Amino acid sequence: MTELLTLHLDGIERWKGRTGAMVQRLSDLSPVWEQGDVAFRAEMDEQFQTEGAYLQGGAKWAPLSPKYARYKLRHYGDLGILVRSGRLWQSLAHPGIDHVKDISADSAVYGSTVSYGKYHQTGTAKMLRRK
Repeated sequence: MTELLTLHLDGIERWKGRTGAMVQRLSDLSPVWEQGDVAFRAEMDEQFQTEGAYLQGGAKWAPLSPKYARYKLRHYGDLGILVRSGRLWQSLAHPGIDHVKDISADSAVYGSTVSYGKYHQTGTAKMLRRK
């Protein structure tokens, strides 16, 4: 009986060693968060290319007002909704100066430092919300 108990305890020690290594690997998720940034940027790129339909179940962003659509076409060309200079799109879809990627062992934040991006999320008195 003692031998069986010893084998059992040896098995527990082996299991603890294996799970300890797994717990150690899971204590730093930064490699996973790095891949999360790649996925985030791909989704943001697709969101802009589909004018919102990708992450909103096929529903596109609200159209531009006819007056602004004419102005934008005349001054900037046919760039699509939420794209004038491309800065916001670039900051969300590509690594660079305005792209936010703050990764630690147990958390990650992705986004943009482009200040006007928040107005597209919330809308304004003069502009419809386009999440």
